Amino acid sequence: MKMNNANTTYNFGDSVVVNLSGAKLDRINGKLTITGVAPDKVTLVAPNKIPAGRDVTQAMLNIMMDQFESTLVSLHADVTEYAPGVTLSGLKKLKDNTGADIYLHTRNDAVFASTQVPANAQFTGIAGYYNESSKDTSGAKKTISLRNANDVKFVSGVLYAGFPESFETPDVSAKSSYNTGTNIIALSTGNWYLLQAILANTPVSDKINPPGKQCIRMQQNLTTSGYVQMNFDLPDGASKVTVFYGKYSTDAKSSFRLESSINGGTTWTAVGSNITDMPDKGNKQASWTVNFTGPVRFRINKIGLGTSNNGRLCIEDFAVYKK
Repeated sequence: MKMNNANTTYNFGDSVVVNLSGAKLDRINGKLTITGVAPDKVTLVAPNKIPAGRDVTQAMLNIMMDQFESTLVSLHADVTEYAPGVTLSGLKKLKDNTGADIYLHTRNDAVFASTQVPANAQFTGIAGYYNESSKDTSGAKKTISLRNANDVKFVSGVLYAGFPESFETPDVSAKSSYNTGTNIIALSTGNWYLLQAILANTPVSDKINPPGKQCIRMQQNLTTSGYVQMNFDLPDGASKVTVFYGKYSTDAKSSFRLESSINGGTTWTAVGSNITDMPDKGNKQASWTVNFTGPVRFRINKIGLGTSNNGRLCIEDFAVYKK
């Protein structure tokens, strides 16, 4: 980055302290901007640090932009203007079926502006606003600004209609016991098999993405697996699967994995490694790149680890992307 034309250069991952005495905080075309920072007001603390980012949905950005603005976020979404030859340059509308419009914003003079946009990907960048005609946020577009071309990952086909499955309907009363009856519940995307899993809505303890009021909570301390399982096939294959996850309340961490079936649920195969990195607070998003060309279904297998280090698990916003 350059400051006061002094060609002072810092790299991605550099941790710095900035003395803001005499500087000015304002908005330029909607984006929070600090001006008047001389090079000698910036001190390098440590190089090569990994910036902490947060996984989001469009709904989360729209509802909680005051918490996400000017921070690093990651969003899986379709690019609505996708077509062969269309590049990242300018504003590109994103769609993840959860909320109002979010735009990918790339300056025309960015070195990666001529990179072709994908149909769908995980876009990582700085959350903010862009106002073409004013400096204010009123009327501005909510945006994600990439740092470089490597911020486009998990390129895939488009999101299946009706996904992500948010587990918002039916009401929690339809599945309030971990293992009773048939355990087959009609959710918005189709019938799901919920074994050792319930619909849950306890604020703070259950990890629910805004604006939702429900998620899935899976039982703790089991020696056998619990499942959140699609009881139907998706016809057009799959190129990617994503899901948000977190531990219930202050429970111990747990482990789970994604599994797939291409024979109507008769047999299941693990996709990738077990997920064990439970966040201490909030939730994270897991992403799997897959390659299925025909009908396929998926499930979350919460692994039966026994009565220690096996807390309750929350699952939210399960999404599948076409091949």
